Amino acid sequence: MKETRARSDAGFTVVEILVALVVAMLILTAGSQLYSLTQTSSGSAQRRAKASNMAYDLMRQAQQTAPAPCPYSTPNTTAVTLPDPTALPGATASQTISCPYASTNPNLSLITITVNYNNPEPRSVVRAIVTGI
Repeated sequence: MKETRARSDAGFTVVEILVALVVAMLILTAGSQLYSLTQTSSGSAQRRAKASNMAYDLMRQAQQTAPAPCPYSTPNTTAVTLPDPTALPGATASQTISCPYASTNPNLSLITITVNYNNPEPRSVVRAIVTGI
């Protein structure tokens, strides 16, 4: 007489385990790509904010020392020292003072600060203010 063994249906088959592993791998890969993208975007925003803060600091300094009446017939551009060069390595800044209303109001000066930085591609932040009002 033949004996029949009772087959147990408990547990997973190899195919089910492989499918589950592939699905889990796809989800983890998508998650890691999303994390990488947010880290890159966050770093870019942080560098832009630092450059903007430096430009505002330089603009406030230039505003206090701006000559009145404005002596420049053409825009005068000079390189300026960054307040904290370690905050944004490789950044440079320039200051331009011009007299856009020299004929009608010689006391007004337009101060433009440009901060150039790498993000890793070259970027710049420009801030301007009119003084003498």
